[in-house]
Amino acid sequence: ILENLVLGKEKPKRVAAIRVRWVSELTPAVIKDYQARASKAMSARSVNKHVTVLGTVLNWAVQAQLLRVNPIKGVRMLPSRPVKEQRALSAEEICELLRASSDESREVWVLFLHTGMRKREMASLRWKDVDLDAGEIQVRPDVAKSKRGRRIPMSPEVKAILQRRLAAAGDARPDDLVLPTIEKRDFYEYVLPTLDRDLEAANIDKSGVHV
Repeated sequence: ILENLVLGKEKPKRVAAIRVRWVSELTPAVIKDYQARASKAMSARSVNKHVTVLGTVLNWAVQAQLLRVNPIKGVRMLPSRPVKEQRALSAEEICELLRASSDESREVWVLFLHTGMRKREMASLRWKDVDLDAGEIQVRPDVAKSKRGRRIPMSPEVKAILQRRLAAAGDARPDDLVLPTIEKRDFYEYVLPTLDRDLEAANIDKSGVHV
């Protein structure tokens, strides 16, 4: 860990490591310089994690009597950036969004609205997770943020959309993705840009709006 952090054995295109060769050269000023450089390419949380790991190793070295003191003890962490406040669309905005959307993206927004699924859950949905007879969608534990699976009842609108998509897919296999693409582009990568486009088309303020 010390070699990677202190001697600069980083991968290409990564932020330069802490610019010292020996632990004896570590000072609070050196760490502050690293924080200033690294924060231009990484989040404050990531930079703080690096400094914390280094501090933990140095504390261990003190306990093992390899160092007399931790040379970076007391270095302040970078302030975390405030989390952007999110907001829900109003009922009127939802109606405007659906009116302004293409036929395909409108179906996607209806699926999100009626199921409450997350982006990753929707992008990972496979036909084996869809039980049209029971009228349920299964969210697998491996794709759920909580790592707990759950079953979502289908509204009539959701069931109709999934039936149309299954018919259009023809010989869909159980492991095939229900939503591999959105308007012929990778679903996971382009669902947010597509939402942004449709919000703009509906003249809706995009600030704080997320899938």
